[in-house]
Amino acid sequence: MTEELEQLLKNLRLRRMLEIYDEQLRTADQEDVSYSEFVTRLVRAQWHTRQESALEWRIRRANLPERWSLETFPFARQPGVNRKQIRGFAELEFIAKAENIVFLSSSRPRTCSMKCMRRWRIVPRASCSSAWRGWTCS
Repeated sequence: MTEELEQLLKNLRLRRMLEIYDEQLRTADQEDVSYSEFVTRLVRAQWHTRQESALEWRIRRANLPERWSLETFPFARQPGVNRKQIRGFAELEFIAKAENIVFLSSSRPRTCSMKCMRRWRIVPRASCSSAWRGWTCS
């Protein structure tokens, strides 16, 4: 790698491309790949790194008390959570069906205020005192 290319990649903050350039160049030489394929591999690696760091930033910014994934979630400690149903939600089938999902906590039913209800367009079927059991989305 030339010093100019190295400096350009640093200035453009393409750190992942800088890290894997030499390795990818050797691989491309051995496999006899075209220039466009070589550049595609570099750009793809940079894009994946940016996606991962953006996700990591969002998770940190959310200030979540614990970092859980579907693999690490303690389903055994949460008997009210249906593992199969949650895994189904993770497959995003509800999007293709144009369905909405609203998660409500039964431990603190009145935490969702009227302001929140208006923002999410949640309309209670019953009176406000017992509406938490009968909310529907409009």
